[in-house]
Parts: sequence; C-alpha cells; structure tokens
Amino acid sequence: MLCVVQMQVATSISLLAVCECLEGFTPKSSGDWKILDWTEGCVRRALLPCNHSNGFLKYEAVKLLDMSHSWVDKNISLVECEKLCLNNCSCTAFANSDVREGGTGC
Repeated sequence: MLCVVQMQVATSISLLAVCECLEGFTPKSSGDWKILDWTEGCVRRALLPCNHSNGFLKYEAVKLLDMSHSWVDKNISLVECEKLCLNNCSCTAFANSDVREGGTGC
C-alpha cells in the first residue's frame, strides 16, 4: 500500500492522506476504502507461483510500513539480497536496510 500525505492550505492547514494499492494488489476491504479507511491494507490479486520467474517491480522513495515479518543483514549487497529473496517463496519484497549514501545492507 502506498500512501501520500498532502498538505492543504486555505483558511486553515489540514493534512489529507491518499492511499492506493501497489500494482498487482487490490484493497482487502473495498467498502472501507470508499470511506477512506485503509487500515485493512491490500491483498494480492492472484497467488504467485514459486518458480523464481516473477521478479520484482522497483519503487523508489517509498516508506515500508509493515516490518513485522522482516529480517535485516547489514553485511550483504542489494544484489545478494534480491537473490536470497527470489530463493525464498515467502519473500515478497526486499530493500536496503540503510538508505543513506546510496544504500547498504538488506
């Protein structure tokens, strides 16, 4: 899920968050999304086969929201990280663990 916060300035300052599902995903509860409740998040439109042929889409400048099922290895490159993820059927994404100065870790 990708959410963008927009600041609106008129007679007062207010923040408006707008969320959308990433490519290949759909809102888990479309009824809730219609009333701007994104708490249920997104789910895959179709299950992915675990044959290592799918690859990944690249997203930049995105904050990862749910880190509850993650692990970190500060000593491997992003290329090594992608290879590990492709060989793990439960892996759904990978990223640098430290994004400063070009990024390091997994």
